[in-house]
Amino acid sequence: MTIEKFKLFNKRLIDPITKCWLWTGARGKKGKGIVLFDGQIRNVARVSAHIFLGLGINDIINQALHKKFCSNTKLCFNPEHLYIGTHNDNMRDCRELGDNKNQNSYKTHCIHGHEFRGDNLIIEKGKRVCRTCRNEGKKRRRLNGVKY
Repeated sequence: MTIEKFKLFNKRLIDPITKCWLWTGARGKKGKGIVLFDGQIRNVARVSAHIFLGLGINDIINQALHKKFCSNTKLCFNPEHLYIGTHNDNMRDCRELGDNKNQNSYKTHCIHGHEFRGDNLIIEKGKRVCRTCRNEGKKRRRLNGVKY
């Protein structure tokens, strides 16, 4: 057994019902399992996918994704519950599972209630911007003497 596998196995608790390998070690800011691997702090599911599924540890295109039946996405690192996929695959899975309630692409109105549609919609640097809010912000800055 390699030292990497030992590190992972040493910090796992197997759920007898779901068969998830639950990470009992350190967690990151969002509650996901993290581990020191190759001199860097990394997501435990990604390290597991690297060791058991062959995912390149520094692969910027592919990700370690959880299969739809696994709901322990923050702590599970069982390779039988993981697959290698892209960001688009992950977004598709979220849509199908209904886990994307806050995903911006589904928002129809800005935070001030203006509709993202027609002349009120600007695409700027790949993001949707409300023209009304943008113009009101410029007007406020102009009135306050702020120079751009």
